[in-house]
Amino acid sequence: MRATFKLARDAQRTWAAKPVRERQRVLARLVDLVLERQDEAMDLVQVEAGKSRIDAFDEILATSLVATYYGKNSARILAPKKPPACCRC
Repeated sequence: MRATFKLARDAQRTWAAKPVRERQRVLARLVDLVLERQDEAMDLVQVEAGKSRIDAFDEILATSLVATYYGKNSARILAPKKPPACCRC
């Protein structure tokens, strides 16, 4: 279990070190792949989670929408922010 956590921490550090534009490209590609293979993904969701087809579609749609949102907004979300005026010293 510890080895698995270490792998996850290492992967997160590698991901965090990538430029935002590269991460945006990865997320855009994820959306493309999820939508291109949505029937296969829905089959998998149905088999593994026992969900109905419409619920499996909701899972795929949610994944696509979240990845699209963060792909388009990550530069703004990750940009350095100034603290509110009331908190500046």
